[in-house]
Amino acid sequence: MLEETLHQKSLKPFPETSWTIIHECQDPEGGAHQAHLDSLFRRYWPPVYSYVYRNWTRNIEEAKDHTQAFFTAFMEKDFLKTVDADRGRFRNFVCVALRHFLSKRKRAARAKKRYPDQGSLLSLEGLGNDESVFDVEDTGQLDPQKQFDADWKCAVIGIVLERLRELTQGSGKSVYVDLFVEHDLYPPDGKKPSYQELCDTYSLSLSQVKNGLHWSRKEFKAHFLRELRDQVSSPEDLEAEAWELYGLKI
Repeated sequence: MLEETLHQKSLKPFPETSWTIIHECQDPEGGAHQAHLDSLFRRYWPPVYSYVYRNWTRNIEEAKDHTQAFFTAFMEKDFLKTVDADRGRFRNFVCVALRHFLSKRKRAARAKKRYPDQGSLLSLEGLGNDESVFDVEDTGQLDPQKQFDADWKCAVIGIVLERLRELTQGSGKSVYVDLFVEHDLYPPDGKKPSYQELCDTYSLSLSQVKNGLHWSRKEFKAHFLRELRDQVSSPEDLEAEAWELYGLKI
């Protein structure tokens, strides 16, 4: 469904860097240090947590602890230097860094002592009262790297949808996002509802449904590309990431 929503368009000049948030996290003296760390944590914890839970421990509390500790490690000034990873794409870096971090944690019995205050610094509990958000689907024998990529893809889409919902809050356009999710992204039972069915479900006119979907697709694409750009460092990496994760040519 995503492929139909995001077709080829011209791109604006590529930003100079996409690693600003990492460097900000590594500067405790910076005024935005905590805000950047919290943003990084809240945006990308789902694929990290799922990877830890599936491949490291089947205990929810232990998986939470490892996830919090991993993101807290971004404060270390030498964290990037200790991981031999391709920094061109943030997803690749995170996956390699996570494997490195977990292996190091396993070898070092003293690891927990290095993060005595991690619970108060970053809290997974603040993400919602529903404990089901920590339930991880059993995917059988799926390759860990492929599962991480699938979880990352879902996280990116979730980030973009959250931005759209924030954008439409109080504007009367929030229903447009619901239309887009149900028709374009996640149709019930995999079958797209007709425009008339959407009209009936949301008590909207046909023109409202069409205009709402048009607006949502345009906004989703703009925010999606912005998010994807923020995770890479060159146009070539952007094209590769879009193709590998979403099957999109841009």
